[in-house]
Amino acid sequence: MVRAMSNHHRPVLPPSRQLSQHIISLWVPQAIHAASELGIADALAAGPATSHEVSGKLGTHPEATLRLMKALVALGLLSLSEGRFSLTELGQCLASDTPTSVRSWSRLMGGAWVWRTWGQLTTCVRTGHAAGVGEAARASDTELFDAMAKDGETAAIFNQAMAELTRDAAPGIVDAIDWGGVERVVDVGGGSGELLCAVLEAHPHLRGDVFDLEHARAGALALLAKRGLTGRASFTVGNLFDTRPPSAGVLLLKSVIHTWDDARSLQILTRCREAMGPRDRLVLVEPPAPAPDASLPGTLAWMMAFSDLNMLVNTGGKERTEAEYRALLEQAGLRVIGVRPTSDGIFSVFEAVNMSRQGGGAPREEPNMNAGSGPHSIDTTYVHLGDGGTATPIEVTESFWSDLSQGRHPELERGRLISHFSFDEDWSTWEMHPHGDEIVLLLSGAVDFVLEQGPREKVVRLRTPGSFVLVPRGVWHTAKALERSSILAITAGEGTQHRPVTR
Repeated sequence: MVRAMSNHHRPVLPPSRQLSQHIISLWVPQAIHAASELGIADALAAGPATSHEVSGKLGTHPEATLRLMKALVALGLLSLSEGRFSLTELGQCLASDTPTSVRSWSRLMGGAWVWRTWGQLTTCVRTGHAAGVGEAARASDTELFDAMAKDGETAAIFNQAMAELTRDAAPGIVDAIDWGGVERVVDVGGGSGELLCAVLEAHPHLRGDVFDLEHARAGALALLAKRGLTGRASFTVGNLFDTRPPSAGVLLLKSVIHTWDDARSLQILTRCREAMGPRDRLVLVEPPAPAPDASLPGTLAWMMAFSDLNMLVNTGGKERTEAEYRALLEQAGLRVIGVRPTSDGIFSVFEAVNMSRQGGGAPREEPNMNAGSGPHSIDTTYVHLGDGGTATPIEVTESFWSDLSQGRHPELERGRLISHFSFDEDWSTWEMHPHGDEIVLLLSGAVDFVLEQGPREKVVRLRTPGSFVLVPRGVWHTAKALERSSILAITAGEGTQHRPVTR
């Protein structure tokens, strides 16, 4: 009875002691980070072990390892019985290959990349700028991620951490979206493709793309291959701020816009709007902050408040209310047609359409003043097939394709380009068309057409005039000539990208 009463009547700590507990809470993420970085959970995955056995596996200092593991017991990540440590259910989440793993999230949050920026919170509050920015603008919109891309390990940890956070939320997000009439989805800023995988697995009729920076490419292709989705999905490299994503029935942005301030967010949303047709939708997925006169449950309120600060110190972004997201979408020329919460109550799904394309169908084509012109040679004059049924000759110069990739042919933004090539050597570059599929027709000769599919390459052998290969949008491809050959290509040429073939 005395023991029971002592549990129910614990002394209330004075305010200074309560505050002290918050102050020393910085020790907690660093202990968890050290356990993640060293791989303590993986060392215990096979079963209970002593701290000495764990230090032997990890090559760490025996006494220091014991001290860290005792701290993990205090946090409930490990249990200790008769000198042997075991993983608790909570501790299993730090193992590498468990379905509930958040090891990379711990490595990211406790690592130097994030830890340094949080150390500058005072300056960020004084200036209103992200850490290290001050009054001067960043060197580029993606400066933070450009720096990450130079550190392959940090980039991999970041992308895996984002995948871990998406994994549990993905089913509720997928269920909250209307996929009726949709054939293709693009996960804009989709990182390693965790959300796209969930979408494609739930809806086998869909095809999709991940649109993100180069540093996410390898991880996304590996995950797509692991999930058996290589044939239905691809990765398109692009900068969210100055490159339009591939067109699709649904452009999906999860946890992208909260990363940026209003000006940069409008850049991203505008690029998306420019890629949208009259029936396409932009689907924005974010956890909305509470309105000024509203409140959230304790844990969610804590998460939103500190996530807001995390955006401030790292990228200059912020969490927004539903009204603020609606206003931002409208400023970008997008009309919100619905907002739905996900089943976990954390995220909201905003669906929006392109205001400028509503009610009028596809943009009207101007009359074609080239009708009846000719004759032309396909060697020196390509043909642009407009969405409205026009056919326009395009004179070709040596710089045509590089000019096209740099956006210097805005008249070719929609429709298809018919072009002709003759060659007797293997192509020196890979190429990729982010805005549509391509048909390549063999006119003469013999060509091996190589398509990149995840970690493997698929070879399509064109030997008979009239045979052709269909190249899905976003798929990198190149060609090898077995003899002097000639091909005709029908391409959505805007935004075409190239990279060298490494032999």
